Amino acid sequence: MQEVSSVFNVYGISVNHHHLSLIADYMRFDGDYESFSRFGMNSNSSPFQQMSFETTMKFLRSATVRGDVDTL
Repeated sequence: MQEVSSVFNVYGISVNHHHLSLIADYMRFDGDYESFSRFGMNSNSSPFQQMSFETTMKFLRSATVRGDVDTL
């Protein structure tokens, strides 16, 4: 988390440490490192979570074609 925080600090971007902690927890949720990118989101089963990251229309089309359901 310190490394990611230091990258933001170099550019003068202030990020609350709780947000970085949530990202770190998400990346390690299954016990392995999960990429926090559009490629890592491909393995996520929640269509809404996939759509909230970078390539909304791609994930929306895929979820519609596959008939994915998000139980929220």
